[in-house]
Amino acid sequence: MTQELIYDALYSALALTDSILQIWITLTFAVIVSTYVAGKRFDRYVYGLVSALYGFASFVLLTRFVSAAYQAFYYKDLLAEKNFEPW
Repeated sequence: MTQELIYDALYSALALTDSILQIWITLTFAVIVSTYVAGKRFDRYVYGLVSALYGFASFVLLTRFVSAAYQAFYYKDLLAEKNFEPW
């Protein structure tokens, strides 16, 4: 791979990690607001469903975040291995 392709892949992986973090923050804020506004109207099953869906979404986003972070570190190490300055 050329230096430009490695930099492009590194910056794409970093952008993906940032995007995933923004999505997770948005989901967290939405769950907090929805439970605050309508929490008293939730019955036990709806509360369990919201909790389960939020937990599942958090798990999926955490897995994607770790994968994208691993890619970013891989490309950073690849740049260092080829004697390029990664940052």
